[in-house]
Amino acid sequence: MQTESFRIPDIFSDYRGLKKIPYYFYLNNDIPRKYELNNIDLNTSILNVLEEKFGKNEGYVCYKHSSDVLYKNKRKIWDKYLFVLRKGCLFECELNSHATILHDGNQEKLDELLEIIRTHSEIKKPNQFYMVIKELDVYQLATFEIESVESDINKIYNSDLMSIHQEINLFLGTQKSGLIILHGKQGTGKTSYLRHLIQSNDKQIIYLNADIVSHFSAPHFVPFLVQQKDSIFIIEDCEELLMARNGSKNINSGLINILNMSDGLLGDALNLKFICTFNAPLKDIDKALLRKGRLVARYEFNDLSAEKANAIIQEQGLNIPLQTAPISLAELFNYEKQTFEKKRW
Repeated sequence: MQTESFRIPDIFSDYRGLKKIPYYFYLNNDIPRKYELNNIDLNTSILNVLEEKFGKNEGYVCYKHSSDVLYKNKRKIWDKYLFVLRKGCLFECELNSHATILHDGNQEKLDELLEIIRTHSEIKKPNQFYMVIKELDVYQLATFEIESVESDINKIYNSDLMSIHQEINLFLGTQKSGLIILHGKQGTGKTSYLRHLIQSNDKQIIYLNADIVSHFSAPHFVPFLVQQKDSIFIIEDCEELLMARNGSKNINSGLINILNMSDGLLGDALNLKFICTFNAPLKDIDKALLRKGRLVARYEFNDLSAEKANAIIQEQGLNIPLQTAPISLAELFNYEKQTFEKKRW
């Protein structure tokens, strides 16, 4: 992990702990207006362009912070930049993710900067999502890519998914908060279906772990949450998080936060959407999650019917026998492999 900086003011020694809005106020003695650019892929060429365009301005500063992030046993170097471009204009970006402009309301100068950004950026690739990371008590988003999956889900899932899938797509496109539950035994396609949703949706999709969810209502987390308005949150394998309370005196803060965010005042204000997956039986899940008005859609992934499985075998030319009984996606695509090698679906 390293931090590079140039002409850093004496009051700051590390960009990791520098919060942009207080910093803007320190520089300009004014509250900034904010312009968010989500789901963009900035080219590295923009770094030189910004240096050439604004480098001679008084007070110009460029900070760079690099993080070494571990995700699913793979390491990713995550670079983030903060520019003080001129008086009344601060620009923060992650090259393959998103950017934020804090400005003084000068529309002409804002449009000039936006034109530079658009010239050196592309719309986010559909196979990217974000993950929340925490550094020095500061929550941030890191970008990750997923492998492509079959685009026609009607071919690889049982037919009863399609009506639920339509409901899910309609909901994800709305300005509403709510909860989607996907459950079923391992290997039946929950993760593969999440990949499809990520690929086919242009909204900001954020992957969460259960520990992060327990901090949702904490005062230091709410400002970060407010910045993620109208985002889709995915929480995988969250059996313990959603487990029924059954009169227990122990308060599950993560569960309470999901209940409040998916159907509470803050959730309504921010249009937060949650997709939760688990392998446990539905009877073990807290019944409050299933209340009408909060639960938008629920689907149980089961083994593929023999008819569906045989259609896949024939279409893809799989060298396995035709099936006479239901079979899971993991078993179908790993038919001749040992159990411990089975691919997660």
